Amino acid sequence: MDRYTIISTVGSEKITSNIEGGEFSYKKVLTNVTTKHFKLDIRFFDESKHVAVLVETKKRQKDFDKEQLFTYVALEQRWNKDTKIIAILADTSASNKIRVWKIFRDNCEELTEENV
Repeated sequence: MDRYTIISTVGSEKITSNIEGGEFSYKKVLTNVTTKHFKLDIRFFDESKHVAVLVETKKRQKDFDKEQLFTYVALEQRWNKDTKIIAILADTSASNKIRVWKIFRDNCEELTEENV
């Protein structure tokens, strides 16, 4: 799944970027960010529903990519404590594999039935 398809599917009107290339840097909105992972590929935010959709794209997903994605989830929770989060790990290769989690506070559930 390519970046354009992700943006048009989720909704370009909800995309929030704060650095070049359309990425979102948590260092721009938080202090004391010490992790090496702070630039999220794509961030969407619905102000009225308090929902953030965090998307990390990879050419071929590996198990450790989930850890990177959840670093962004932790940063988002630190910035917006009461925001519901949909976290997506999207494969940009021909497989179009995605993994999706729904997170609110301490509750995290992988949505295993989601697909492209």
